Amino acid sequence: MMNILVCDDDKEIVEAIEIYLLQEGYQIFKAYDGEQAIEVLKKEDIHIALDTAGVGCGDYKEILSKIDLVLLDIKGIDREGFINVTQKDFFDKFMEFVKELNESNKEVWIRQVIIPGVNDNNEYIKELSQFIKTNIKNVTRVDFLPYHKMGLEK
Repeated sequence: MMNILVCDDDKEIVEAIEIYLLQEGYQIFKAYDGEQAIEVLKKEDIHIALDTAGVGCGDYKEILSKIDLVLLDIKGIDREGFINVTQKDFFDKFMEFVKELNESNKEVWIRQVIIPGVNDNNEYIKELSQFIKTNIKNVTRVDFLPYHKMGLEK
């Protein structure tokens, strides 16, 4: 039997999804916000990974205390590169997250999307390597991902 956690702040939505999934034979865990979802996952001893670009909202220290692994998407290794890729100046916010991440001592997997004409060259890869060594602790894996256009509307 497969387990599924259904999480939404609308109780009726959770219950409707639960009815459908129970009929399909799934075991359901329910939560009505992120905090409850984490509690359920921890209670069931399910490993929690956070996939982030490090620029979300919330108390980073609190969030990091509850997860097991961070998949950190690198948008840029300096302000100019960050703005070039995202069209937003969130580099300081990203570095604030990195500081909290380092203090948390969580395992980190780096994920770098390779964008043709932007970061698909040896110079950038060397700079990325130096940035990681200098700024991010506990990195156990680095993945290079192919660029796609699915999120362009964001």
